[in-house]
Amino acid sequence: MDALLPGATSPEKMHQQIMSLLKYLLVFYSHMAEDIPKILTSVVASCISVLVKRGIYNPFSEYKKGCKLVVENYFDNIAPCAFKGCLYNKRGHAKGHRDSLGRITRGDFESGESEFWASVDCKLMKRVHNPNVNILNRHRYTLRKYQSFWSETYDNKTCFACLYCSPNHILPCGHGLCDYCVTELSLPKQLVDDPYVFEIEKCIFCGSSDTTLPSSWPWSIRIKPPTAGLRALGFDGGSVRGVIEFEILKYLEGHLGLQLQVGELFDLIIGSSAGQ
Repeated sequence: MDALLPGATSPEKMHQQIMSLLKYLLVFYSHMAEDIPKILTSVVASCISVLVKRGIYNPFSEYKKGCKLVVENYFDNIAPCAFKGCLYNKRGHAKGHRDSLGRITRGDFESGESEFWASVDCKLMKRVHNPNVNILNRHRYTLRKYQSFWSETYDNKTCFACLYCSPNHILPCGHGLCDYCVTELSLPKQLVDDPYVFEIEKCIFCGSSDTTLPSSWPWSIRIKPPTAGLRALGFDGGSVRGVIEFEILKYLEGHLGLQLQVGELFDLIIGSSAGQ
């Protein structure tokens, strides 16, 4: 999949995220490769509509800058021919179109890229410029159409709910969400006593809401306030000295009465030697 980004040393965020999505689509739908462009179109268009709502792409036509390179290389090197029933990609198309029965018909390779962009544009126009469409509700519906795919797809570097950020929070089912998607898409119940704590009833990807899990639903997530800085905790090594650090933290955790693990108070915890 690295071939999807030839020569791209600093790709925009959506390049990497769409590449990750494609990687999983190619594995899950390996026996139905002709369905991948349709699913890719649906998910990408839906995610971009959310990003337009956030103000990331304004006007929304600028989204192509963020994903053009990956899409071009997918349709040129991996995707099957757009001719109905043809299973060949561009590299294997020297003899013409080939169907599932092995029958070959003369004809040049037909890229589905232009159809992809036209379909994405059409979907965006219907959502972004239609005041009667609730973009977030429509996005939830789009994601849940592919529950069987999401149930087998997990990644700690890609927030598949927006294809723009990395996930900050992992749900009990294993799927991840970024801060933006927690507040926008998960139908959280905002708690009165803390405006930055949200309670999610079920996963927006796989629909999981199994209360029998050890860490069960509903799932509470605390978003870091915009005024908060980075909270880092460092541990030095040194054999016994490293152990003493942990014992002090254990003592503080038990006597402060916050009902929180010390790790919940920091964004990053690092250490060396025994401190690891």
